[in-house]
Amino acid sequence: MEVRDIPEIQEIGQYIRNMKLKRKLFGGCDRESVLSHLCSVTGKYEAILAKQQETLAQKNEEYDSLHSRCAELERQQAESIAVIQKQQKLLNHVKEREQLLRQQYDRLDQFIKTIEQMRGELLQKAKEEAEKEVRTIQQAIEQKRKTAAELTRQCEEQRAKLDGYTCQITQTKEKITTQLQSLLCQIDGKTKNEPPFQIVVNHEKSG
Repeated sequence: MEVRDIPEIQEIGQYIRNMKLKRKLFGGCDRESVLSHLCSVTGKYEAILAKQQETLAQKNEEYDSLHSRCAELERQQAESIAVIQKQQKLLNHVKEREQLLRQQYDRLDQFIKTIEQMRGELLQKAKEEAEKEVRTIQQAIEQKRKTAAELTRQCEEQRAKLDGYTCQITQTKEKITTQLQSLLCQIDGKTKNEPPFQIVVNHEKSG
């Protein structure tokens, strides 16, 4: 806003344009009239200056207030920036920690998967070995059962043979006993009929 645009200045200009000075009788303006108008204009200017100074003082106060406010805002902004930087640093640390934890989690998950895979393989291998061992034991049991059955059969055969031999021996013994008894009876009868000859013959046989 320019000075000429101030309403009071415009009023002064209008006052000056409309100002009528007293004329002297022999030409020129009346000195008192001029001084009066000058005093009036000067007073108006002084009033304007006083008002402008008051306005300027208010503006200065507002400026100082705004300056203080700006300083306070700058301080708060600096504090906010420091807090933001601290939070950003903390956030970066949290992100790094999260990434580290994620890597550890991935390694742990992979380790668990490896363990599960190894566990499955070990269980499968143990199952196969157990089944193989069971089959081997079953085969051994079956073989022993067959062997036992064969031995039982052989024992039965041997027992049957032994029974047969025992029966044959018994029969042979009975036959021999019968034959000996018969022979003794014969010998006894011959001895009674021909004793001298029989004795000689027996001695010859003995010799």
